[in-house]
Amino acid sequence: MFNDAFLLFDTSDIYFVLTLLFTVLLFSVFIQRKPIDKKSHKLLSYCFITLAVSVSLNFFPIKQSTAREIFFQDYFSVNINTTKDKEYSDKFISSFTYSPIEQCSTIQEKKPDSIYIFLVESWSNYHSAFFGNENNWTPNLDFTAKKNISMTNFHANGFTTEAGLYSILTGNFPVLYKKKMKLDGAVGLTNFSNTKTLPKELSKYGYHSYFVTSGNLNFLDKGKWLREIGFSTIIGSDDFPKGSQRYLFNSVSDEELFNKVSTLSTDSTKSDSKLIVVENVSTHAPFYSPDKNGNIVQSEESAFLYTDKLLANLISTIATPNNLVIVLSDHRAMTPVTSTEKQSSGLLAVSKVPAFMIWDDINIQIDEEFQQTDLMNSIVGLVSDQQCFSDVLGSVFPVENAISPKCILHSRGDNRNIITAKCNQNFEAFNILLDGDNTRSINKKVDSKLALDIINHSRIIQN
Repeated sequence: MFNDAFLLFDTSDIYFVLTLLFTVLLFSVFIQRKPIDKKSHKLLSYCFITLAVSVSLNFFPIKQSTAREIFFQDYFSVNINTTKDKEYSDKFISSFTYSPIEQCSTIQEKKPDSIYIFLVESWSNYHSAFFGNENNWTPNLDFTAKKNISMTNFHANGFTTEAGLYSILTGNFPVLYKKKMKLDGAVGLTNFSNTKTLPKELSKYGYHSYFVTSGNLNFLDKGKWLREIGFSTIIGSDDFPKGSQRYLFNSVSDEELFNKVSTLSTDSTKSDSKLIVVENVSTHAPFYSPDKNGNIVQSEESAFLYTDKLLANLISTIATPNNLVIVLSDHRAMTPVTSTEKQSSGLLAVSKVPAFMIWDDINIQIDEEFQQTDLMNSIVGLVSDQQCFSDVLGSVFPVENAISPKCILHSRGDNRNIITAKCNQNFEAFNILLDGDNTRSINKKVDSKLALDIINHSRIIQN
């Protein structure tokens, strides 16, 4: 708890601190022996107003249905009542026998010349008319998705970019064990276990791997982690011209980012076969992007329309029948869940995000449920002529016979003690409380054994 104390200044509990400070100030003024002059009277008035606002916000906290909801809860209670940090006993670990069994079969699929994965920061169903039937802020990506392989029930496994990267690039669930996660979800990527990774696996088949972002690679040890998991070429904000206009996280514009990717796509000096993973920043809250005159504007709609147009143009130049292009979100936006999302997706509204692929001129809509952890398994299987699946991993290829994982899991941001799970396509989602040996389903009416086994296994192997 005390390691996270600085986060008071990033949360609504700042009002608690203000209340305390102004109470001390008022007390010091009242105990003075001198009469209060006009200047002091004015200062006192401001102090009383601030005190009233602070107290009101403490007693009537803001409520949001978002990963940032935890910021508007009592800081000390959240940390004191946490159960996610409880460890398993030696007895529980020694008696735990579950391990997912993988099944594989040979498939006859061609190997992609190059593989592109675009992580559209915070892209959510409510941004898309096609995926969410709400706003029409990504019309070009929607059009491309409808003409190719759209995945209408796709889920992010976590609520942060780092959790998304970990899920996609390692195929493991971002369910930490014995590693401290701060209140904002921040955890250095180097704290995650990195055994089998997408760049390492694809290097065995001759792919040179690139990671390209317009943002800061020093944040949460991202650059160091990317090198550890096998990326050969890593490009971040420091690798763009110093005179470039800068935005959030010292990032350059998406236009500069995508121009860099376009240049890399034609570079044959390292290898003809490439894995290029691209992460943008413009669509990250608070949504800064340039307008047509180059002025910086802050608008969620403008940011997504801006990125949508640029990314769709880039995709049109690299999408050939022999290149695999995957476009998805790193996580749902940290904005309040809409009523439409709640109605259509229930508990998993916080995890459901847009995703589509372009491959081999195939046009199909996949309505089965998949998640970020399935991508590495699917890509490696495609390259190695294998379709492998298990309780915890699905396989998208071949798309005509896509096999979903048995369970979908999402580490929640609004309550860090809870994993939301859905096992088997037709069952309802339910919440699981992380609590050491007593990790359990909150809904006793559902059969949660498989989800509990998967979660406990995912955490114990980190021991």
